[in-house]
Amino acid sequence: MKAFDKRIQELEKKKLLLAEQIEQSAQPKTEFSNSLKSALAFLENPQKLWASPRIEDKRAVLKLAFAEQLVYIRKKGFGTPKLSLPFNILEANSASSLVMVRPRRLELPRDIIPQRPQRCASTNSATAAHFELDQT
Repeated sequence: MKAFDKRIQELEKKKLLLAEQIEQSAQPKTEFSNSLKSALAFLENPQKLWASPRIEDKRAVLKLAFAEQLVYIRKKGFGTPKLSLPFNILEANSASSLVMVRPRRLELPRDIIPQRPQRCASTNSATAAHFELDQT
């Protein structure tokens, strides 16, 4: 019984220590606005962080810019790496193939719209006949 009591006391001390560590780690080290500014600055120009003399910064650039680890093949060099999600989105947004919606409304102007509906494959002939009767 004494051994169990001693073990329980040790585990309770460990539990209190872990709860204290969790409470300290739950607090953010920096404010969100500072983190956001850093992230946007990196996305704007990753070369700045790469030019840093610290090896940790260069490793961070590799982890943030590429989705997978770079593979080097002897006599061929590096293959085409897969970019991470933020860079894929930026690349897609900068593509010239994107076409914006014209600033006017999407509907045709009233003077171009025909007065009578045109019959199509999905229009029932009875509906078209009813429409013609209402018009006359």
